[in-house]
Amino acid sequence: MSSLEEILVGTLGTGLTGLTGLIVWVVKSVVPKILSTLEDRTKALVLAVEKIPEALDKFEERLAVSEAKILAKIEEKRFEELREELRRRLPSAEDITPPMSRRGG
Repeated sequence: MSSLEEILVGTLGTGLTGLTGLIVWVVKSVVPKILSTLEDRTKALVLAVEKIPEALDKFEERLAVSEAKILAKIEEKRFEELREELRRRLPSAEDITPPMSRRGG
């Protein structure tokens, strides 16, 4: 093997060693960060999933309260409409003559 070939093989070996070192460094420094980020995301996701039943319960409670308020408003409106209907259909107090005044006194 000539000295030029030895230099080229040595340079190639050094380059491969450097590239391998770079890959190992990237794996050692980046992979733990990625795994840590994934672990944090997993924990956040688990926490969010655990809170879903509580959120649904609160939603149901608020929905029930809203439903009760709406029904109360509907009943109040119906009562007002019935009262108004009675006022229209029944004679007013001014139109009614007391029984004593009918006999002629």
